[in-house]
Amino acid sequence: MPQTDTCFAPPPAHRLEAESNALAIYSGHWIGFHGHWLILAYPDWVETTPTSLIKRLYQKQPIVAPQQNASWFPLDEGILYGIAPYETGIAYNWRQLNTTIPSNLPFYAAFTREAAIIDARGTIVERWGQHPEFMQLLDHVVDTLTKSAPSPRPHTLFHCSDFTPDWSYRAYSSAFERAMQYIQAGDCYQVNLAQRFQAHFSGSSLAAFFRLMQPSPPPYAGYLQTPAATILSCSPEHFISCNDKHLRTDPIKGTRPRHNDPATDAQLRHELISSTKDKAENVMIVDLLRNDLGRLAVPGSVCVPELFRLESFQNVHHLVSTVEARLRPSIHPMQALLSCLPGGSITGAPKKRAIEIIAELEGSHRESYCGSQFLASPTQLVSNITIRTLQLEGNTLTLWGGGGIVADSECRAEYNESLIKINHIATALGSTPIPLR
Repeated sequence: MPQTDTCFAPPPAHRLEAESNALAIYSGHWIGFHGHWLILAYPDWVETTPTSLIKRLYQKQPIVAPQQNASWFPLDEGILYGIAPYETGIAYNWRQLNTTIPSNLPFYAAFTREAAIIDARGTIVERWGQHPEFMQLLDHVVDTLTKSAPSPRPHTLFHCSDFTPDWSYRAYSSAFERAMQYIQAGDCYQVNLAQRFQAHFSGSSLAAFFRLMQPSPPPYAGYLQTPAATILSCSPEHFISCNDKHLRTDPIKGTRPRHNDPATDAQLRHELISSTKDKAENVMIVDLLRNDLGRLAVPGSVCVPELFRLESFQNVHHLVSTVEARLRPSIHPMQALLSCLPGGSITGAPKKRAIEIIAELEGSHRESYCGSQFLASPTQLVSNITIRTLQLEGNTLTLWGGGGIVADSECRAEYNESLIKINHIATALGSTPIPLR
């Protein structure tokens, strides 16, 4: 196995093209899937102060690690990675938005010099570094990954109770109607309304994460443990990536459930790609992201090479579009990510007003849900949007499900869509799926 004293770098470019991108951090180490490659890293130190870190990045001030002589900016001594919570720190401070809803989850970032790439069978493909704590961690991850493989007794390493929604259907309907009033009044065109579910959890959260990754990891899945919470993200959604100044984002808007019967599944796919409503919803977010990237891009470089691409996952079909641009030479990839938060696909349009309406209607903080996990180097960055994401605090496991509401949305359909998006996660953890209306 190759070993080196240099910092961990992403897999070679051909792997980045051949495999789906994914990342995460684990306060002391991070775990994330890169297609079917599991990436594990153990950083030298972790930064958890949100505002000062972001300000220094924006102002291109050196960020000196307390235990080494390396400057963080322009990230030539390591990889910066972390999670950017929705409605706090990055999303609100940099958009001058106010919220009275508190969040316990800060922004995290770190250097790493210890790392390994593990394949889907638990075989260590490459390893950098051999610190005893890292080697112990590596053994634990491989062992847990192996034990979490499909078996007649899949839930012996953890237990999860049934999820209970914060809202009754009546409460959801009330929030939905209020969102529709804002849309009809012209305040906004689309509002992404989410509801929260909670369960009691005990046992290994790492084993639960690996269980959620089977039979195939979602393309942007990641596991993060911090002093405040543990995040288990099954995200299928790519947010912002940058490769040698080439910017790309792939917003998801439009959903249908999967079905075991091939004929019914094909009918649902056709229904989605033929839906005028879902296409209109997708275009709204594409236009929003064109504007977001346009503020960062070389003039005339923003383009939309794909609209309404059908992507099928374990439990849902999605409509996905692609927006690309050329990043201006003076802008660092991290600045591009920070300036585009929060993602338009999970807020609505126009973004600022949609966020204000969400804060009013939902009544509880989204915490890590709809934030972003990312991996960055001086010239490369890849990030996700933390949808299909669970947050564990103590023994309380929280899960969110939502969807975009537009002028021709129907309450029952939107409510059921939010359940369809989370029920496969509940089922994978051994919980009873929540009945549709």
